[in-house]
Amino acid sequence: MPPRRYEPTTLNLFGVNQLAPQVLEVGSFLWFLYQFGRQLVRYEDFEGVWEFEDSGQGGRPPTDPIVLTLMYLMQRHERVGDAEAERRARTDLRWKVVLGLDVEEPGPGEATLRRFRKRARTSGFLLTLHRRVLHLLFGIGEIERDGVVIQDSTPLIGWGSARDTWNLIADAIRQVLQGWLSRQGKVWKSRARKRGYERYTERNFKGQVTIDWSDRSARDQVLQELVSDARRLLEEVNQELTPEELCERPELKAALELLELILSQNIEECVGSEQEGHGDRDGELAEEIQDPAPQPSSDVPLLEGGKKETQTTSATQTGCVDESDEPDEDGNGTRVRIKKGVARDRIVSATDPEQRYGHKSQSRYWTGYKGHVSVSETGYVLTTETTPANRSDGQASLGMLKKLILLGFTLKVLIGDCAYGVGWLRALATKMGIVVWADIPRTPQGKYFPKQAFAVDLEALTVTCPAGVVSSDWRWVSDNAARSRPGATGDECFQLFRMPKESCSTCYLRSKCTGSKMGYRTVSVHPHEALLKEAKARAKTPEARHMKAKRQVVERVIGHLTKNGGRQICSRGLGAACAQWEEQALTYNLSHLASRLAQDPQLLARFREVLGTQGPWALLIFLPLLRCLVGRTQPAVQRALAGE
Repeated sequence: MPPRRYEPTTLNLFGVNQLAPQVLEVGSFLWFLYQFGRQLVRYEDFEGVWEFEDSGQGGRPPTDPIVLTLMYLMQRHERVGDAEAERRARTDLRWKVVLGLDVEEPGPGEATLRRFRKRARTSGFLLTLHRRVLHLLFGIGEIERDGVVIQDSTPLIGWGSARDTWNLIADAIRQVLQGWLSRQGKVWKSRARKRGYERYTERNFKGQVTIDWSDRSARDQVLQELVSDARRLLEEVNQELTPEELCERPELKAALELLELILSQNIEECVGSEQEGHGDRDGELAEEIQDPAPQPSSDVPLLEGGKKETQTTSATQTGCVDESDEPDEDGNGTRVRIKKGVARDRIVSATDPEQRYGHKSQSRYWTGYKGHVSVSETGYVLTTETTPANRSDGQASLGMLKKLILLGFTLKVLIGDCAYGVGWLRALATKMGIVVWADIPRTPQGKYFPKQAFAVDLEALTVTCPAGVVSSDWRWVSDNAARSRPGATGDECFQLFRMPKESCSTCYLRSKCTGSKMGYRTVSVHPHEALLKEAKARAKTPEARHMKAKRQVVERVIGHLTKNGGRQICSRGLGAACAQWEEQALTYNLSHLASRLAQDPQLLARFREVLGTQGPWALLIFLPLLRCLVGRTQPAVQRALAGE
């Protein structure tokens, strides 16, 4: 049974609850929780999640889980930490009214709130609560079960610190040492020093190395020592512990795998003079952020002059060209060097290995995750998704579409920006009976004719160039970028047309068409070229402009979700980022619903009917008397109003 100390049915004529109409603004988030919070959250939701009865071992009695839920929702809505939430529950009269606490009652503590959050996220209780709220919105007609969905994404800043190659490897070594040698508190540091790893007991590795970082040979020597220590540590751990013992220590096993992965992504072997001309990446994060994961869109591919399109990133593009071309003076034997370019899906933080670099443009980037939302026309968040920052919006869109189906939503129209207009997503949406309104990714304008200057006949399988030359010479080319997408079969290809070499060599438009040494121009045709052409023609209609205007709804929602530090993820890991983004969507939906209920009395009555409750406002006639009595006899209430 739930504890009685927080029972809301107990009515005290001179208690704090009677001041609710005075301190809670109608239509606010706190007003909604006071009115309907104890009907939305049910005790049966906490079976197996939270203890209801005292264990008999002394200490504080168990806290009401509904009180903790309301307190946590207020914390997420106002973007405050655990210590500040505890202080507000103790001093803020509005929080006391919502939680049902007496004036002198302190409320749940910081440790209790932290433990509740961990259990609630593990059990998925808050996700269940969000679905319950959405079904209520369906029931009162605020959201249509079949209609339009608008999708968009926004950057989320990760909790882990982004590190350069030197500190990244050192952080991974530190984690292995801590998991291997720690048995009693910080004793692992003394054990690490005895084994010769004293440089890795502190967090800033480069700050402890006293060298001239502009000296290439000195940097190279430190790199050799760093990689040698990492490999020696891996060998020592594997020799001391058997595979069975490693399985019993999952944190140590994960740290070992992380160190091996970081070494493979950033370090390569070289012999003698091969070390010349490779990038040092001596700590400048500007050289570390060139993550190749955001690949150029292959939905409208354009190959010029017969040049093959590759997925690798050149040293010039990544900024990893060595500043010095002088040979290595000590370049004899096998040595190691930092890899040229950037590994695909490269780890950027040892403290949070799941976060990645994301790019809004060539120069604007962030470290962390992407938060994706599906929003209804009325401005409610239907589903959310959180991915590493280098994942495409299309992949997250597919996950949100599956969640909408499980929610019982019949999607007819999907609106988004050009990231949702890729060909493979349009093809999947067409199979599901969904109309996609999104711009086509633009082809970069270069020196030569773009693909749009060529007439492609999909039925006759011919391409006509601006000079009027027709070519039917084509072949299948593997699309490596498409193979990493959801639902890929491994044989994704596109058609590559080649113009006649004889015509190109004598064409008067050659200087504007191609500069290939092969002497001819190539044009690639997307597997979903017909869908893309149809979407491009539909984008010029008045209906397209009307649909595009609806994207303002999701922009406003994202603005509310990310205000007051909402972009900052407060815990490590993708799971914590997913939970926090979902919780922010839940509190936004409740806040939006509260404002709608305050504006529409009929909607409020319908909501009360669906929820099966009546508001606790029966004693409004006693307000003048209460105000007088409280002002004279309860100075603690006045202190709470002042936030003391």
